[in-house]
Amino acid sequence: MCASYFCVIVSWALFYLVSSFNLTFPWETCDNFWNTGNCFTGEENATTITNLTKHFSSIETSVEQFWQHRVIQQTSEITEFGGIQWELFVLMLFSWLVVYFAIWNGTSETQRFLYFSSLFPYFIIFILFIRGITLPGAFSGISYFLTPNVTTLTKDINIWSDAGSQVLYSYGIGFGILIAFGSHNKFNHNCYRDAFFTCFVNAATSIFTGLIVFSVLGYMALIGGKEISEIVKPTAGLIFVVFPGIPLMFVVFFEVIGISWGFGTDNVRFGIYEMIGIHIPRLWKILWNITAPFAIAILFIITIIRYNPLKYTNNNPALPYWAEYIGFGLALSSMIPIPIYAFYYIIFKNRRHSLKTRLQKGITPPSDSTTTKTEVHEERVKFLERPSFKYPTSMANGKPKAIDRRGLSV
Repeated sequence: MCASYFCVIVSWALFYLVSSFNLTFPWETCDNFWNTGNCFTGEENATTITNLTKHFSSIETSVEQFWQHRVIQQTSEITEFGGIQWELFVLMLFSWLVVYFAIWNGTSETQRFLYFSSLFPYFIIFILFIRGITLPGAFSGISYFLTPNVTTLTKDINIWSDAGSQVLYSYGIGFGILIAFGSHNKFNHNCYRDAFFTCFVNAATSIFTGLIVFSVLGYMALIGGKEISEIVKPTAGLIFVVFPGIPLMFVVFFEVIGISWGFGTDNVRFGIYEMIGIHIPRLWKILWNITAPFAIAILFIITIIRYNPLKYTNNNPALPYWAEYIGFGLALSSMIPIPIYAFYYIIFKNRRHSLKTRLQKGITPPSDSTTTKTEVHEERVKFLERPSFKYPTSMANGKPKAIDRRGLSV
């Protein structure tokens, strides 16, 4: 589902790319067939803009109208479905084909493509950053982006819920894609290092692109005579962010519970040690067993309690009830199977056993068929009950290479 979501976004980006192959960018003028009377480019004088504000309750930039009326061809009401945007359909199909041929043989066969697709965007982002900070009003937008509103942070709990949803969404937690691609790694691949590196790069990229976006928003606010908060407005695209955020929290909550309390944090720590020879500190047990489930549960509850009905456009009232029900139905479709199967397993499956036995069996991971229970137990005892230990930091010939680190808390 998320792959289809991102392919839609890629099709939008490709549409802009194709549209840019013109002597004049189509979003720079107001004389196109999709523009309305309240359109302005930002190059008009103050008198013209004043006249527009007198005749229209709100004015829109040519960039906004290109997006709403040309790219996505947004209708005035959600009940007006409109037709298929064939240009976007073809571009989205092209995106799907590129993704398919990029991964159909696994990551090992497409490393060159992945290197290009991962690194080339940073070259483009750097160019956009240089252009963005040279625009008039850019630094007012950057200041808006980097200046925290302490009052809002302390009073509006929805911000923390939205931030939690964005973290899960940004890192791809709960999607299964990390597990799918990780399955292609070698057994001794240093996933511990990759996890920290991925988090750092993702956060740095988000901040860097935020600087670019808000530098442009500062420019748009300047030429439009608006506050930046008026430029940053929710649109129909917000649906793709809000609804996925709800099931993500629910899915991640059960994933954390299943790994931490079902599989067991000691088994996770031992598995990492067995693969890459790194001892995970015991502090992570607290984070996995208590902190993460509690925080995710709180965010999920806040999201449900403080949920506000979405608007199709800023000028329209909230979405009709049937549209809300469809949205929540799609959100619940990824959540409901977890408790339903748990209920079925405990109540109906293997009814010859007691309820306690079924519950214990349901939350106990299957044993590794390649290793006897005695061998696993002996290795785990050595791992968990060592008085002093060697702290491995790297692998040599497939075996842990240790460095003395006595007295450390594990």
